[in-house]
Amino acid sequence: MKVLLNTHCVTRGDGQGRVNYEIAAYLAGAGHAVTLLADRVAPELLEHSQITWQRIPAPIRMPDLPRCLLWAEACTSYLRTHAAEFDIVHLNGALAYVPHHVNTSHFVHSSFRTYLQEEHAPGWRGLYHRLHAEVNARLERKVYRLAQRVVAVSPKTGRELEQSGVSTQQLQVICNGVDSTEFYPSTEARQRMRATLGIPADQMALLYVGDFTQTRKGLSTVLAAMAGLPEHIHLYVAGKGTVSTYRSLLGPVEKQVHFLGFRRDIAELFRAVDLFVFPSRYDSMPLVVLEALASGLPVVTTRASGFGELMGQDSEGIVIEDPYDAMAVHSALLRLYDQAGLREQMGRQARRLAETYSWQKMARQYEALYEATLTETKR
Repeated sequence: MKVLLNTHCVTRGDGQGRVNYEIAAYLAGAGHAVTLLADRVAPELLEHSQITWQRIPAPIRMPDLPRCLLWAEACTSYLRTHAAEFDIVHLNGALAYVPHHVNTSHFVHSSFRTYLQEEHAPGWRGLYHRLHAEVNARLERKVYRLAQRVVAVSPKTGRELEQSGVSTQQLQVICNGVDSTEFYPSTEARQRMRATLGIPADQMALLYVGDFTQTRKGLSTVLAAMAGLPEHIHLYVAGKGTVSTYRSLLGPVEKQVHFLGFRRDIAELFRAVDLFVFPSRYDSMPLVVLEALASGLPVVTTRASGFGELMGQDSEGIVIEDPYDAMAVHSALLRLYDQAGLREQMGRQARRLAETYSWQKMARQYEALYEATLTETKR
């Protein structure tokens, strides 16, 4: 097959980009010819003889919304001329406005728009986010009508797509994966990294990973939940964001919260801590939750995170129903602090669950979908 994958970047460090990275690597290894219509591509992919990069450079120095709209127009122009050269054209959201075979939805803006209405974000920033969601929700409805098949990255995302008008006959769920050889538990690595971070043996270390410039990722809920917890519970925060934004919540717990900044050693951080906490208010299927589970960590997350509903309650962790409920998060953390045996049991089950979500399994499902779509096209 000749397959075209269209997304902004095809790299390991980006959620949507990582999904397409794994699809491209698998397809090329299976002998398919892959063209990447993207702005950025991981250099190692281009070493493969079956992978070609057709670069569409993204405009710079402008807000995200107009930049993405201009980039989508450039992709549309390319595909109007070249789409017929490929057996499969696979888009990711509203990145071009042409008929195509497969479109993967990593984020449902019509549902996110509802979340923003509930959030009541003030000022120009809130207005911009609402405008961004509204424009993208309209574009997605248009683009999904041009796709033969629409893929949801989680069952939650699938339900949201149906609510936005995607038909059940058009829809398929293919969950994201994780590399369980990159993310895994290790006693030796745990001790080494705890020593590097200065984490005492008797401390229960919590980890939060995410872009905390976005309130929807739930860091404020974690910080509020920390109030009143035993002094041996410490939170380590990795990711992009401004600490001053959360200063009002840090007062009583400042000595128990450590901001690590942006890190490239996330796998090592997972191996150093005792559990992962991620009370997201809206997500589809965040890779970071799967990575934590693969690292053998109990996970405290929400049903709104997209993966929470795929976890068993009290099995691989604790799932919070209300992502704003800091007391529920507080109680979950306190319970896991008091029950070390339960933490260990959950960690083992977390690892087993993550091993059922491999990148190879995901990529094979996409390959099978392409083949089925080709068969439908030839009828």
